[in-house]
Amino acid sequence: LFGLTGAFSSGADGALIKGHTDKIDKSGQLFHDICASNAIWRPIAQVIALVISGLVGASNPRLAIAISAIPYAVGCILSFFIREEGIRLVSKHKNPVKDIARVVKETVLTSARLRWLILAFSLGNRITHVMIWALTPILIYAGVPLTIVAAGWVLNTFAQVIGAMIARKIARRLKKWQRFALPSLAVILVLMVMSINLSIFTVWLYAVLGLAHGWNSSVLLPMVQNEIPANIQA
Repeated sequence: LFGLTGAFSSGADGALIKGHTDKIDKSGQLFHDICASNAIWRPIAQVIALVISGLVGASNPRLAIAISAIPYAVGCILSFFIREEGIRLVSKHKNPVKDIARVVKETVLTSARLRWLILAFSLGNRITHVMIWALTPILIYAGVPLTIVAAGWVLNTFAQVIGAMIARKIARRLKKWQRFALPSLAVILVLMVMSINLSIFTVWLYAVLGLAHGWNSSVLLPMVQNEIPANIQA
């Protein structure tokens, strides 16, 4: 159920933000800045939520689960008051699957540039996000103390904020391929090192993964959204 609702809402937030920011600033700078701000504040909010849920869950796990539903309830109520500024997708088929196929055809199958950007977003943003989850049990299995692994998570989260801040300042000065290539190269080097020596001495490289993820979260979404036609943004 979580996966289904996530799939339905994925992309809608970026499209709404772009629709509103384009009304104010046609250059795309405002959209870039807001995406960067989201990338900066997201990990901070996650840490705050983790601390609160940990304190509550230590005494009452059921209450912690119930509290986690509050932001969703607030978001649901607020969604009824959102004013759409972008161009709404117009269905051309009664069958929604056919409309999905049409959108794919009009984007991915007809634009080589957009294919490249979507691939860059998928690789750059998603892989750097899940990599730390994949490496954690491997580090523990390799004998790295849990406290050290936890410190790596703290470094990763802090580095995400720093990476997004750096991207907000300098990313738009770089060419698009450089915005993707630089953090990707850093991630490749880190994974090569950790594949050779996965130990207490390399867990600090979690910070590099965090920098790359913070940068990618700030930079890659605007690159994709700016290339997609306005009437099929979501």
